[in-house]
Amino acid sequence: QRLPGVKIIAMEARTHQLYEALENNRIDLAIISATAGMGTAPMYHETLYALSNTLIVGEDHPVTHRVSLRNLLDSHWLDWDEPGEHSILAQVFRRYNLPLPSRITHCSSPWIMARMMDEAPM
Repeated sequence: QRLPGVKIIAMEARTHQLYEALENNRIDLAIISATAGMGTAPMYHETLYALSNTLIVGEDHPVTHRVSLRNLLDSHWLDWDEPGEHSILAQVFRRYNLPLPSRITHCSSPWIMARMMDEAPM
Protein backbone atom coordinates (compact mmCIF):
# COMPACT_ATOMS: atom_id res chain seq x y z
CA GLN A 1 0.00 0.00 0.00
CA ARG A 2 2.90 2.34 0.76
CA LEU A 3 4.59 1.58 -2.57
CA PRO A 4 1.86 1.11 -5.18
CA GLY A 5 4.36 1.30 -8.07
CA VAL A 6 6.33 -1.76 -6.94
CA LYS A 7 5.98 -4.69 -9.29
CA ILE A 8 6.69 -8.21 -7.99
CA ILE A 9 7.53 -10.96 -10.44
CA ALA A 10 8.34 -14.47 -9.20
CA MET A 11 10.42 -16.73 -11.44
CA GLU A 12 12.39 -19.93 -11.16
CA ALA A 13 15.97 -20.30 -12.39
CA ARG A 14 19.19 -22.05 -11.46
CA THR A 15 21.54 -20.47 -8.92
CA HIS A 16 24.22 -19.34 -11.37
CA GLN A 17 21.54 -17.79 -13.61
CA LEU A 18 20.17 -15.83 -10.66
CA TYR A 19 23.66 -14.61 -9.70
CA GLU A 20 24.17 -13.38 -13.24
CA ALA A 21 20.78 -11.63 -13.25
CA LEU A 22 21.61 -9.94 -9.92
CA GLU A 23 25.02 -8.82 -11.17
CA ASN A 24 23.42 -7.31 -14.29
CA ASN A 25 20.60 -5.63 -12.34
CA ARG A 26 17.86 -7.57 -14.13
CA ILE A 27 16.50 -8.67 -10.74
CA ASP A 28 16.75 -7.13 -7.27
CA LEU A 29 16.41 -10.17 -5.00
CA ALA A 30 16.96 -13.93 -5.25
CA ILE A 31 16.40 -16.88 -2.94
CA ILE A 32 18.85 -19.60 -3.95
CA SER A 33 20.05 -23.03 -2.89
CA ALA A 34 23.74 -23.45 -2.17
CA THR A 35 26.04 -26.02 -0.61
CA ALA A 36 28.48 -25.37 2.22
CA GLY A 37 31.64 -23.78 0.92
CA MET A 38 29.99 -22.54 -2.28
CA GLY A 39 31.53 -19.27 -3.36
CA THR A 40 29.17 -16.35 -3.11
CA ALA A 41 29.05 -13.38 -5.39
CA PRO A 42 30.36 -10.11 -3.90
CA MET A 43 26.96 -8.95 -2.70
CA TYR A 44 25.00 -9.08 0.53
CA HIS A 45 23.65 -12.53 1.35
CA GLU A 46 22.06 -14.13 4.38
CA THR A 47 21.38 -17.79 5.17
CA LEU A 48 17.67 -18.40 5.67
CA TYR A 49 17.87 -22.07 6.65
CA ALA A 50 20.00 -25.17 6.11
CA LEU A 51 19.07 -28.60 4.79
CA SER A 52 21.09 -31.76 4.57
CA ASN A 53 21.70 -33.58 1.29
CA THR A 54 19.55 -36.65 0.84
CA LEU A 55 20.10 -39.61 -1.43
CA ILE A 56 16.83 -41.08 -2.68
CA VAL A 57 16.63 -44.66 -3.97
CA GLY A 58 13.86 -47.19 -4.28
CA GLU A 59 13.28 -49.53 -1.35
CA ASP A 60 14.72 -52.53 -3.23
CA HIS A 61 17.45 -50.65 -5.13
CA PRO A 62 20.85 -52.42 -5.00
CA VAL A 63 22.57 -49.37 -3.47
CA THR A 64 20.25 -49.24 -0.45
CA HIS A 65 22.24 -48.83 2.79
CA ARG A 66 25.54 -47.95 1.12
CA VAL A 67 26.71 -44.84 2.90
CA SER A 68 29.77 -43.85 0.84
CA LEU A 69 29.51 -41.64 -2.24
CA ARG A 70 32.61 -43.40 -3.55
CA ASN A 71 30.64 -46.68 -3.59
CA LEU A 72 27.92 -44.99 -5.64
CA LEU A 73 30.07 -43.57 -8.46
CA ASP A 74 29.05 -46.34 -10.88
CA SER A 75 25.33 -45.94 -10.16
CA HIS A 76 22.97 -44.15 -12.53
CA TRP A 77 22.11 -40.74 -11.07
CA LEU A 78 19.16 -38.41 -11.66
CA ASP A 79 20.11 -34.76 -11.08
CA TRP A 80 17.80 -31.76 -10.77
CA ASP A 81 20.37 -29.31 -12.12
CA GLU A 82 21.73 -28.83 -15.60
CA PRO A 83 25.23 -30.29 -16.14
CA GLY A 84 28.21 -28.28 -14.99
CA GLU A 85 30.23 -27.06 -12.05
CA HIS A 86 27.26 -25.10 -10.68
CA SER A 87 25.06 -28.11 -10.05
CA ILE A 88 24.42 -29.14 -6.46
CA LEU A 89 25.52 -32.69 -7.36
CA ALA A 90 28.86 -31.38 -8.69
CA GLN A 91 29.33 -29.30 -5.54
CA VAL A 92 28.66 -32.30 -3.27
CA PHE A 93 31.11 -34.56 -5.11
CA ARG A 94 33.70 -31.75 -5.22
CA ARG A 95 33.31 -31.25 -1.44
CA TYR A 96 34.45 -34.86 -0.97
CA ASN A 97 37.18 -34.67 -3.65
CA LEU A 98 35.38 -37.19 -5.86
CA PRO A 99 34.80 -37.12 -9.62
CA LEU A 100 31.24 -36.83 -10.86
CA PRO A 101 29.52 -40.13 -11.59
CA SER A 102 29.78 -41.08 -15.25
CA ARG A 103 26.06 -41.82 -15.64
CA ILE A 104 23.94 -38.76 -14.80
CA THR A 105 20.56 -37.89 -16.30
CA HIS A 106 19.83 -34.19 -15.87
CA CYS A 107 16.23 -33.04 -15.62
CA SER A 108 15.12 -29.52 -14.73
CA SER A 109 11.39 -30.23 -14.90
CA PRO A 110 9.89 -31.00 -11.47
CA TRP A 111 7.03 -33.00 -13.02
CA ILE A 112 9.21 -35.11 -15.32
CA MET A 113 11.78 -35.69 -12.57
CA ALA A 114 9.07 -36.86 -10.17
CA ARG A 115 7.84 -39.33 -12.81
CA MET A 116 11.38 -40.56 -13.45
CA MET A 117 11.93 -41.02 -9.71
CA ASP A 118 8.75 -43.09 -9.53
CA GLU A 119 9.38 -45.19 -12.63
CA ALA A 120 13.07 -45.28 -13.56
CA PRO A 121 15.72 -47.47 -11.89
CA MET A 122 18.10 -44.60 -11.13
